[in-house]
Amino acid sequence: MKRTRLFEEQQKLGAVFTDFAGWELPVYYSSILKEHSAVREGAGLFDVSHMGRIRVRGSGVVQFLNALLSRNILDQKIGEARYALVCNPEGGVKDDIIAYRQGEDQFLLVVNASNREKILDWMDQNKAGPVDLDDQTENTSLLAVQGPRAEAVVSSIVKQDLSPVKFYTFSSGQFMGEEVILSRTGYTGEDGFEVFVPNEKVQDLWRELLSTGQEYGILPAGLGARDLLRLEMGYPLYGHELTEDMSPLEAGLERFVDLDKGFIGREALLGREVRRSLVGLRLMDSGVPREGFYVYQGGRLVGQVTSGGFSPTLKSGIALALLDRTHVRYGENVDIEIRGKRKKAQLTRIPFIEGGRGR
Repeated sequence: MKRTRLFEEQQKLGAVFTDFAGWELPVYYSSILKEHSAVREGAGLFDVSHMGRIRVRGSGVVQFLNALLSRNILDQKIGEARYALVCNPEGGVKDDIIAYRQGEDQFLLVVNASNREKILDWMDQNKAGPVDLDDQTENTSLLAVQGPRAEAVVSSIVKQDLSPVKFYTFSSGQFMGEEVILSRTGYTGEDGFEVFVPNEKVQDLWRELLSTGQEYGILPAGLGARDLLRLEMGYPLYGHELTEDMSPLEAGLERFVDLDKGFIGREALLGREVRRSLVGLRLMDSGVPREGFYVYQGGRLVGQVTSGGFSPTLKSGIALALLDRTHVRYGENVDIEIRGKRKKAQLTRIPFIEGGRGR
């Protein structure tokens, strides 16, 4: 398995590791619940260096990416980030990405770790005109500081006022004489920054964030807390709520699909009937729903859980599920089969909790 530059630092902190998309990553350090609470109430520090980082540049880059991504990027400003989907010709999702416009002819794409090579190949296959692809994943590192006190933590490290950096924009800063990218983005529903840093400085930045962040309640956080945080916000996870067989319209991501402009998969989406919908389910009985569990209504099978867990915020089991659209009536009850028993749950709009910034 691959390891980030922070593996030894994480070992010293007592991290428990798992295999995630071929990377050995921390599931938790202290406990998933403590780390979840730190992000919701103070700040959490995540190592997300496993995410793919691909620099795309050249005089043809805007037209190339506009034909590849579901979002219209022709009017995207330098310093702005946009969430988008990469679709296959059938309208399924190859990946969900964030595109950062760094210059007139330069973008940085952050892609899922499990899809990095697939997306690189896909871009190479569809490349037209003067466009250069540069995989930066193993040359740089990426940290995420998330929580209501994240701005205070990061500002104190880079010694600059970050309040002008609005949601889904980014700026440059300095850390120990090296330039870093400070992006007001994240995957938790809380305020926060993702910091792109040269590999040579990531250990120093990690230590400094944990040291300086103590007064703000910062904790290192792993995949366990990250999954619960994104689940409470209803954010999709590739391989669960997004797949090559599932359209972004089924996943409820219509606002990130510009059907009035051309892109790979558009024609299929226009002609594809949306028969399933991604919904939230909140358990009314005891139990924890998990991926793959069946959902019934009136004794009839109507769908399946795509992600599930126990929400520390709501103190109940919650799930994202893909249901037959004709059975989606919010506020009504369904049953989730958990270990051979059917447990009552309520159809709920996502996000499950209020106050998050959303995507």
